[in-house]
Amino acid sequence: MADDLLTVLTRFHREVVQPQFDQLSARVGGVEKQATDLRSDMLTHFDDLYLRLDRMETDFQSMRAAIGRLEDRVARLQERMASMEGRMASLEDHMTSLESEIKELKERLAALEARAEGVENRNGPSEETSTLRSELAGLRSELTRIEQRVAKLELHN
Repeated sequence: MADDLLTVLTRFHREVVQPQFDQLSARVGGVEKQATDLRSDMLTHFDDLYLRLDRMETDFQSMRAAIGRLEDRVARLQERMASMEGRMASLEDHMTSLESEIKELKERLAALEARAEGVENRNGPSEETSTLRSELAGLRSELTRIEQRVAKLELHN
């Protein structure tokens, strides 16, 4: 009876249990292959992501350096602008001074012309008054030339 039981159990194992274990083993092997394939795909994707991140980091560092250079350049330009503004203010002050001097010279020239005319009216035309009139005309033309130069400078500002 013991032999019969062993035979029955052996047969049961071979016909029922073993095929189920074989099926289960085949299924597990398929799942293991799928898991291995999935893991390989995931690692490949992660590698691609890391490469992209590295490129992005490199680009970021390049942009950061470029922005730093631009900021430095803007700072230098601001310094130059401040210097130029100071020089411009100085030139404007000088221009105002020149304009007031021109005005004063015009007034003095007009007074000299009036005096020369008065002397000429009292004493009559003479060589001295003629020379004085010639010098006054030269001063008047020089004053006009200076005014034109000042006007030209004002246009550039």
